[in-house]
Amino acid sequence: MAIIDNKGQIQIGAHTTAANNLTIDSSLNNGTFQIYTGNLGSALTTVANVSATGSVLIPGGVSYTTASSGTGTATKFIQTTYEEGTWVPNGTGITSGYTSATGTYTKIGRLVFVTGSISGTSMGVTATATFSTNLPFASTTTATGSFLTGGAGASGVCYTGTGSSINTQAAIAATSAIYFSATYATTY
Repeated sequence: MAIIDNKGQIQIGAHTTAANNLTIDSSLNNGTFQIYTGNLGSALTTVANVSATGSVLIPGGVSYTTASSGTGTATKFIQTTYEEGTWVPNGTGITSGYTSATGTYTKIGRLVFVTGSISGTSMGVTATATFSTNLPFASTTTATGSFLTGGAGASGVCYTGTGSSINTQAAIAATSAIYFSATYATTY
């Protein structure tokens, strides 16, 4: 059974239990429609918002419980965050010649994937020095990544400690560019 109220809200189901009814509301006059659970005329719980441009907001996250063959609990299968962006590594630990830096990141749940480059002239980095102290999200564990330099093409391992820094395990001789990437865990 479906009910349409005077605002154009559609309620599907005629159950006395509010959680068993689905309500679709397109009365926001901005091209957005919202999907709720609950009874019309009482408190509704937002399940999803769909904007006029097609963006979907699901406040409780996306659950993958039916796709899993693992033994975890349902909360471990819910993705609540996804974000992409840019950040500027601050070049802390570069001994000289640092002129610019760029970086990108992708955060999916608790995992953060960062890439970055630091450019300059005759830059050098001492062993266990820090490339940057401003990761886009604080690391909750030690994780490893890699780096490559321009010019001589040296490469090696970089790592994050707990906090917001990314470091090198070996000294880097004079170079014009350092490219690096790392994956680490953060909080939700």
